[in-house]
Amino acid sequence: KGPDPDLEWGFMFPEGRLWRIDGVYPEISAELESHSLSQMTLEEGLFAYHCIVPFEEIDNPFGGVIVTESDQYIDGEDYFWHLVGVIPDYHTQIVVSLLPGYIFVGVVLTIGLSVISVLISINQYLREHSQSTLEHMATHDSLTGLPNRDLLMDRLEHAITLARRQEAMLALLFIDLDKFKAVNDTFGHQTGDRLLVEVSERLKSSVRESDTIARVSGDEFVCMMENINSPVDAELVAKKLNAALDEDFLINEFLIHISGSIGISIWPNDTESPNLLYHYADEAMYSVKGSTKNGYAFYEKIHP
Repeated sequence: KGPDPDLEWGFMFPEGRLWRIDGVYPEISAELESHSLSQMTLEEGLFAYHCIVPFEEIDNPFGGVIVTESDQYIDGEDYFWHLVGVIPDYHTQIVVSLLPGYIFVGVVLTIGLSVISVLISINQYLREHSQSTLEHMATHDSLTGLPNRDLLMDRLEHAITLARRQEAMLALLFIDLDKFKAVNDTFGHQTGDRLLVEVSERLKSSVRESDTIARVSGDEFVCMMENINSPVDAELVAKKLNAALDEDFLINEFLIHISGSIGISIWPNDTESPNLLYHYADEAMYSVKGSTKNGYAFYEKIHP
């Protein structure tokens, strides 16, 4: 577009004046004159346009100024181009008509992906929870929740390895309940099971948190004491356990009295083998059960 209307042209076809923007879309001519960059929506569609001056001096990145032959006879300030982009109205109507569908599909996809993500998370949680539950069932007593014999022996092996490195001492206290069979025979197995649960709680409350209380068979328990200073520490705990078991239990409105026989073995005094340490504590327990009951004995005392 320029100062002389006869020199004006549009769409790069000088003979096609009817194709010019002001001929085809006269509504936006005034808008083109007043803005160098804008966009507007008419019934015909969406218009976006930009005004540029084609005959400006351009800095040459390699030095100097680029000057065209046009600069010799055309005043660049009087000539400019309007670049116009048009999206016909029927195209925008198609987009608008499809938009709810796109939104619906997007929402469905989002919800679907969210549901899949939740299902994957639930499945992973259930798998991990099931694995954890199976591992717990394999290493713990189902009635009392205490570690079973397998877990006790695993912890004992690790404890011995650590004690050997630290030149420390540890003890096993093998505990058997006196008169437990009479409880089952007199009050029934349900009462006997409840008694075992109460016994496990008393035993745990009588030792340190770092000690392990395990149920290794029907009415037999083992206490593993790590990092003790001398066998005297084990003897003090044995007395506490005997005192705890000697107190009456109130189970299902029955007042029940039992006691405990305890055998003690010391690592490394008696042996450095975890299996023999377990066996020696068991043997010491039977020596008590076969004599006085409701007491304790060291393995080294019965096998000096």
